[in-house]
Amino acid sequence: MVKIKIMEKIHSIHIKPVKKQPAEKRDSIDLIKDFGPEGDAFGGPGDRQLTLLGLDEIEALENDKELGFCIKKFIPNIAISGSSLQLEKGKKYSLGEAEIQISNISKKCYDGCPLKDIEKRICLLPKTARFASIEKTGLVRVGDSLKPVNS
Repeated sequence: MVKIKIMEKIHSIHIKPVKKQPAEKRDSIDLIKDFGPEGDAFGGPGDRQLTLLGLDEIEALENDKELGFCIKKFIPNIAISGSSLQLEKGKKYSLGEAEIQISNISKKCYDGCPLKDIEKRICLLPKTARFASIEKTGLVRVGDSLKPVNS
């Protein structure tokens, strides 16, 4: 697994105040311990309180946007500069004033995806999407650093 050698930056922040509605872009958000982003319809207890994806993966997914619809349906709460592949399951990271723990590395393919059903291939999303639990409440802003927590 690739280790974070330098601090990554938060490129964008999104929440969905209402399920099945478009995501809203924000300049900042409060991450709430054991819930997720404040005001996010998908917030709540569990190990998938926050979604993260790297700009490298978002760019690759955009190349498949005509055939697949992951990039049309999956908007991460936090997009980071670089790659999300470096975020390891079980590791803790500071994200602005908050602290998160990567809890899951996988995203189920969407039913009816043309890439999967017609081309018989799977995009990058199932392997690159990261889910996290919020370990410490805090404010997170675009431009804030994402860095490993020394345990």
